[in-house]
Formats: sequence, C-alpha cells, structure tokens
Amino acid sequence: MNLLLLLRKADEMGINAGLRLLVISLLLVLLMLMTYYFLVINRSIAPNLPSQQNALKAEDSERQKADAALMSKIKSAISQTKRLHGYSIGVECKDGMVSLNGEVPTDIDKELAANLAKEIVGVKEVNNQLRIVPEATPLPGENKNLDLSVNVDDLELQANLRERIISVPELKAQSIEIKVQNRQVTLTGNVASEQQKIRAEQVLHNYPKVTTVTNLLRIRDAAKPSPANAKTPIPTVPTDQATPVTSSKDNELLQVIRASLQANRAEFSDVNAVKVVCRNGEVMLSGSVPIRAERALAERLVREATGITNVKNLIVVGVK
Repeated sequence: MNLLLLLRKADEMGINAGLRLLVISLLLVLLMLMTYYFLVINRSIAPNLPSQQNALKAEDSERQKADAALMSKIKSAISQTKRLHGYSIGVECKDGMVSLNGEVPTDIDKELAANLAKEIVGVKEVNNQLRIVPEATPLPGENKNLDLSVNVDDLELQANLRERIISVPELKAQSIEIKVQNRQVTLTGNVASEQQKIRAEQVLHNYPKVTTVTNLLRIRDAAKPSPANAKTPIPTVPTDQATPVTSSKDNELLQVIRASLQANRAEFSDVNAVKVVCRNGEVMLSGSVPIRAERALAERLVREATGITNVKNLIVVGVK
C-alpha cells in the first residue's frame, strides 16, 4: 500500500517511469538481502559459537601441555647436573616463556641453569630470577639419568671450566670466554700476556673429560695488571680428629666411602687429594680440589653411604 502511494505521489510530481522502476528494484534487492541474512547467515553463526569455544579450549589445552612438557624437560636437565642437582630451583613456563627462581651458591651455577633451559627446544625466552646465596646447600636425593636431547655434559663441563679459570689468580680478571662442544673446548677473548694465554690453555687441557683445547685468545696491547689474590689457607685438621679410628664399623664405613670416591674418580682432577677420616659414624673431609663442584660431589658421595651420622666438609677449593 505504501509503495502504491509513493508511486502515485511520484506520478503527481512528474517523476518518470524509469526512476520509479529503479526505486522498485532497490527495494526488492534490499528485501532479498534481509531475507538471506535471517535465513542463512544468522542460522550459520549461532551453531558455530560452541564449536569455536571448543576450538579455543582445545588450543589452550595444547599450550598448557606444551608448557608442562618444557617444565619437565628443564627440571630433568637440571637434575642431571652434579652442580645443580639437589638445589631447590623452581621452573615456571607460559607460552614458551620460562622463569627460574630459587637459590644457588654462585653466578656460574645461575648461568648454567639458564643455559640448560635455553637448550630445550620450544623455549622462547628465559627470565633468570635465581638468587645467589653462597651458603646454599643441595638436598640429598637420587640423581636419575634421563635421556634428553640437551647436552648436559657439555654445559656442565663449561661451567666447571669457568670456575677453574677464575680460581687462578692471574686469570681471574681476564676476559676469557669458554665454549664446549662434544668435550672440545674453544677459548676466546683477551688476556694481558702470552704467559696468561699459555696458562689458560694448560689449566683447561689437564681437566678431566676435556679432549682438545682450541686457544683463540688475543693479547691486549695495554694490559692492566691483575690484582693478586691471596691463597686461602688450608684449614689445619685437629690432632684428635685426624687420629684414625680403629673400630671395625668405622673402618668398614671408611672403605665404602673410599670405594665410592674411586668409582667416581673420573669426575675429580685428583681423587687422592680428598682426605677422609671417620669416627663414630661422623666423617670429616679435608684436602684441596680445584673447583667447588668436586667439593660438593665428594660430600654427596659420602652422604649416600649408609651409617653416616654427620659430615664435616673442610675441603678447600683452589688451584695448587
């Protein structure tokens, strides 16, 4: 009815028939579009909403599974290392972004934990929030060797070699970078003299598990003298504690500990430098080792022996 009134009004106003036909066509097209929307598009949108929500939930679930898998791999890699095994290191992961928290005794251990995480495929970034607490000690526990794609041995060896270098007073202040791949060591950076370059290679070449050392160190033109670091004196063992005990139980315990140290002698620069005294189930360790990891390993091996009541670790860390 309204359409007829418009047409009649158009006739009265003298609008031609072509224009009237155009208006009618536009109205019909609009009507068809509205019909198509309500009958086709609107019906297709509503049923798709639950499926889209299900797809989003499935995608979120897959991300959570991937993050959980990354966390498991990082924790497994950390537990395999002798330096970090036993320390309370928390790992959080979201969309491949990893955060590390907890306490470790040195900067080298903190860097090692981050390097282990970065080696895991799928990790995008590592936020290393580990705190340096020199008094931090590892908790006893079983070290499970898992099959991972991460080369834990190379990364831990790299950390041990860094600690070995900074334990040498003449090399501590030098800019020496160490890279390990398949137990092959490459040295880069700068030192003050040719003697320091040779010394760095010698220190690392004699370390267990190192196969080759490629020395790419450069000598600086204007070398600044390195500050002399006083050697830490080896603590004197009290006479009453140094006296060997004669009880058969302590002797058996002593033999077990020595056998355990010898079984792991490949992990020590000189296992014979570790001295063991046992009395009434209490064990005292003394001697000197080049790096902190060997000191911690010796104590851990002792604590694994049955019948230990207490362990006093007086081993000094330092290069002879």
